[in-house]
Amino acid sequence: VWMITGDKQETAENIARSCKLTGSETHLTRVVKAKNLKNCLELMEKAANEVNEYTRVTLAIDGESLVYALDESIKTLFKNVGKKCETVVCCRCDPLQKARVVGMMKEGSTDVTLAIGDGANDVSMIQEAHVGVGIWGKEGTQAARNADYAIRQFSHLPRLVAVHGRYNMVRNALLIQYSFYKNIVVFGAHFWFGIFNLFSGQTYFDDWVMALFNEAMTSMGPLAMAFFEKDLTEKLIMKYPQVYKELRSGLYLTRKTFGLWLLSAFYHGLVIFFCIFLIPDILNNTGQTTDMWLLSTISVICGVNVVVLRGALSTRHYVPHTHAAYWFSMTFDVFGILFIESQLYWTFPRYYKIMDETFVAGYFWFILLFVIIVCLAPDVTAMYLARQIAPDNWQIIQEIGHQGSDGKEYDDIAAMNEKLEDSKSEKSKSEEKSETPQKEEDKLKHKHGMKLTRSSSSSSNDKKKQNSVS
Repeated sequence: VWMITGDKQETAENIARSCKLTGSETHLTRVVKAKNLKNCLELMEKAANEVNEYTRVTLAIDGESLVYALDESIKTLFKNVGKKCETVVCCRCDPLQKARVVGMMKEGSTDVTLAIGDGANDVSMIQEAHVGVGIWGKEGTQAARNADYAIRQFSHLPRLVAVHGRYNMVRNALLIQYSFYKNIVVFGAHFWFGIFNLFSGQTYFDDWVMALFNEAMTSMGPLAMAFFEKDLTEKLIMKYPQVYKELRSGLYLTRKTFGLWLLSAFYHGLVIFFCIFLIPDILNNTGQTTDMWLLSTISVICGVNVVVLRGALSTRHYVPHTHAAYWFSMTFDVFGILFIESQLYWTFPRYYKIMDETFVAGYFWFILLFVIIVCLAPDVTAMYLARQIAPDNWQIIQEIGHQGSDGKEYDDIAAMNEKLEDSKSEKSKSEEKSETPQKEEDKLKHKHGMKLTRSSSSSSNDKKKQNSVS
C-alpha cells in the first residue's frame, strides 16, 4: 500500500500509524531531505539494506527526495525497495509526483493499480491508475468527477472492492464463458453437418432459427447471470475477507475454467448432433420418411434445453427473476417461437407444419430426455465430486452460511458502528446547542462590559469636575 500525500512528514507518519498501515513492530526507514542525486542514491541503498535486514519495513520519502528518486538512474532501485516494503509513505508530494509514482508502479508490471483520493490535487493520480476511486467529500467533487467510481466515505472502499468487485468478476466471467459455450454447442452442428454434405454450403438450421438463437431463444439466461449472479452473500464476504485473495488470482476466469467450458461444449455438441442425425429413418403419420428440417428442429430444441439447463447448473444464486428467465427460455422461447414460425406458410414455406410433425412424433420426446441426461450427467457428477473431494474456499464458506452463521458477527459490528455514528451526531448536535447560548452570553457580557467601563469612566470624570469646582 502506497500512501501519497501532500502533508508534511510528521503528519503523514502519524496518519499512517492511526490507519494501521504501520505498527509498533514495523521498522521505519526514511529517505528525506536528499540534496542531490548522489545523496538520494546513498539514502536509497541504505533503505535497501534495511529492507533486507528487517521483515516488516515502512519506507517514508518526502517530495524533495522524490524528485531524485524518480530519476531514471534510481527509479528501478526505488521501485524494488518499495515493492519489498510493507507500506510506502510519500509526503510533501505535488500532483505531478503522485501521478509519476503511480506510473512507475505500472511500468513493466502486470499488477492492477488502484488510486483513491478526495481532492483536486489527486485527479492526476486517479487518472493515471488502472482503477480510480474518488471520494465525494468536503474537499469538493473534482476527484469523484474524474474517477471510475465515486464513494462518500473512505470506509466504503472495502465494500466497493470486496463485494461489488467480486460480484462484477463472477458475473463477467460466467457470462463470457457461457456465451462461448452456448454458440459452440448449437452452431458446432454446422461443422459436423458439413462432413455429410461434403461442405456444399447447405445450412443445417433454418435462417430465422440462426438469427433468433442469441437474440431470443437463449437471451434471458445470460441476462439473469449478468444482473443477479452471486457466489457468496454480502455478509459472508465482509465476515471472511480472505476470500478476496483467491479472487485476485483469477478464480473464475482462467485458462483451466475456459478450457473446461470449451470441452463441455464440444462434448454436448457431439451428443446433440449425432444422437439425432444418425437415428434410423422414422415414418411420420402419413407413411413418409422424415426430412432434414425435422431433424434440425429436434436438434435446436435439444440444444437450447441443454444450454439453458447447463446455465442453470452454473448459477449459484437464484431469485424469482432467474427462475422466470430459465423457464421462459425452455418454454416460450423454444416451443413458442418455433411453433409460430411453422404456422406462417407465406413467410416460411419450407418450415410449414414442422412443429406439428415434431410434437406427434413419439421418438422426439424420448430423444429430448435422452440427450439432456447424456449431456448433463457428466457435468453434474464432476461438480458434485469437486465440491465433496476438493472444495474451494468460497464453497466452504457458502456451506457455513447455509448452516446458519450467515454473518452474525458482521451484523453486530455494523450495528455497533451505527450506534457510534448516531451517538457522535447527537453529541455534535448537543455541543452546537450548548455553544450557541454560551456565545450569546459572551456577546452580552462583552457589550455590558463596554457599557460599564464607559459608565465608570464617565463617573470618574464627574468626580474630577466636582473637585475642581469645589
